Amino acid sequence: MTRQNNKKNWRIYVLIAVLLLIATLFWGYCYSFDREPAVSGNSGEGETAAVRVGLSMAEGDNTWVQNMCNDIKDALAELGMELLYKEPAENTEEAQYQCAEELMDEGIDYLLLIPCSEDAVSPIAVEAAIREIPVILISGEEGANSLCTVTISVDYEREGELCAQILAEAYAGRECIIVEILGPQDSSIARARAKGFEEEVSKTDNMQILKRIQGNFDLMTGQAAMSEIIRNNPKGTVNAVFACSDEDGLGALYALKLAGYQPGTDVSLVSVGGVQDAVKAVITGEYLATVSSGRYLGNVTAEIILRMENGEKVSPHFVMPYQCLDAGSSWHELVKALY
Repeated sequence: MTRQNNKKNWRIYVLIAVLLLIATLFWGYCYSFDREPAVSGNSGEGETAAVRVGLSMAEGDNTWVQNMCNDIKDALAELGMELLYKEPAENTEEAQYQCAEELMDEGIDYLLLIPCSEDAVSPIAVEAAIREIPVILISGEEGANSLCTVTISVDYEREGELCAQILAEAYAGRECIIVEILGPQDSSIARARAKGFEEEVSKTDNMQILKRIQGNFDLMTGQAAMSEIIRNNPKGTVNAVFACSDEDGLGALYALKLAGYQPGTDVSLVSVGGVQDAVKAVITGEYLATVSSGRYLGNVTAEIILRMENGEKVSPHFVMPYQCLDAGSSWHELVKALY
């Protein structure tokens, strides 16, 4: 009888031990699942700090700048990297240098530089070289910059030229009276796009810029500017709009619709950016075209930094490709541009 009791007790002890083991494993799993991840950039022993990328850009605070920063930030975050951005007090070479220096003081690993002018590049690049911080330059100039590790060329003038060529093709043999919505006055990128557009328009006989109005790379400003044009000109006076950014162009689109126009029929709109809402307007026929060259700038930048982090050889010069999204684009191209 005692032997049977001992055997029974032994089985109970084994069962209790198994249950305790299962409970311990389950608790450990839940604990590891619920734990907060290590904070990147403040690593302790055994932890890896996130790669920190500083962005120096003097383009002001507007929707286009915010979207660009978000695109770069998201692309870097997917690779476990961190973006640091400081807006300069003003759009000057001195202010941008000071802002870039503050970023370097924070211990960044790479500096992404979008200069307010070409003269702003040298002092910042030299300071970064002294601190052994690689510089990735995003420039409207062609060719590599010897002071920087990598140059990504975006031809902003070419973006404007392409928009003018799209209108010229659409209005071949017909009169084309254009309203041009400019970008911020202190934006070198906006000035380059306007220059490219205006020089290309001057080569044609049937295209004429009726009015140049000030935009700010945001929807509300573009809408207000276009509304003023509509109020001061009879319907039919204008049959095309060029905007230096999709944000301004979309604002003009909404102003035209509110005034009873049929965009795509009464007025053709073309702008730069390739943002989702502009692509949607192309698909619905309300927008003639959007020209995109910097759409994947964040992804390209993140990929270049990843390769450098892995010790891979990186080309000193990369040229961003262009994409014109219009009614002639394939359905695949248009859908891909939405994501």
